[in-house]
Formats: sequence, C-alpha cells, structure tokens
Amino acid sequence: MQIANVDTYEHLTVQAVTNPFSGAPGVDSYGADASTYHGFMMSFYSQTPVVADIDKLSRQISSVFFENQDIWTALYRTVDTNINPVAGFAETEDIRHGGADGSSSGGTSTDKTNTYDDATLHDTGQVSNTQSGTVTYGHTVHTERVRYDGSPITQVEKYRDMVERLDMTEIIIRAVLAAITQHIYIPPKPAGREED
Repeated sequence: MQIANVDTYEHLTVQAVTNPFSGAPGVDSYGADASTYHGFMMSFYSQTPVVADIDKLSRQISSVFFENQDIWTALYRTVDTNINPVAGFAETEDIRHGGADGSSSGGTSTDKTNTYDDATLHDTGQVSNTQSGTVTYGHTVHTERVRYDGSPITQVEKYRDMVERLDMTEIIIRAVLAAITQHIYIPPKPAGREED
C-alpha cells in the first residue's frame, strides 16, 4: 500500500509560490479575498498536513467554494454591517374593509270604487312600482409603526451574537480545513516492547 505524499500548508505554498485560494469561485464574495484566506491559513494553520500537490490542493479549495457558494451567499446577506442594532424597524399595514348591501322594494297600489249601478267595488286604477339599489361601502385602515426587538441593550446583544456566529471568514476556513487536511495515522506501539 502506498501512502500519499503529505506536506504542510505553509511548506507547499511557499515552495510553489502560489496562493491556492486564487481562482476559487466566489472567493471575493463573502467579505474577504484570496489573500486574506491564505494569510489566515499561514498565521493559524500553517502546519496543517495537506496533499503534497499544489494543483490538487487548489482544486480541493475551489471545490469547497463551489459546493458552498449558495449557502455562503445566503449567510453573507444576513450580516449587513450597515445595520444600526439599536434602531427599530418600520412596519406598515393596510387593512381594507368593504362590502355591498343590495336591497329592493316595490309594490302595487290599486284604487277601487263603487259604481252608481252596482254595490260591488271595481278597480278604477292600478299603480305598480319596483325599486332596487346597491350601496357599496368600505374604508382602508393604514397603520405605520416602529417596532423594537427588546430594549436597546437586548438588541445590541442579539446583534453581537449574530455577528459572532456568522463570522464568514471563520466559517469558510473551517470548511476548507475539513476538506484539505490529510489525517495522518500513527499506529500505537505494540504491547510488550520496551523502549530501545
């Protein structure tokens, strides 16, 4: 069995004189750039064991960016540095009340009278009428209000918590580290053997 060649991130990138983050899809879209990510790796994770092939390492990093671009784009949209954490948010509401009443009325009026030669009442005139109509009514209630998500202190605490949880650089570095780190297995010393 052949063991893959392993190098450290720092040694491999210095020897190759390249930044493996360069060219990763969307690398400049989340508040940092290829130089920032590379500098972060060199400062904190320089001794991370990686595959000893700069082209493969670059492909691995590009794949991580490609695979996560939709998630990272959505997360990055939620962290707006221009938000004032103690400001309220405007809320407007329009409620329309409306309806219609339909009504109709009518009737028939008949005049009857006796004639000179008969005691029976006979129709002498008849009037019929019908009326109908619709009344439409309604109004709109427009409400504007400013709401707050708790006291100013509560709002600042919630904003800080959100910003800390959504440190995009840290999220990206953790995903890259999980993908590029070569785990080296060192078998335990056999039982019963003494130090030489």
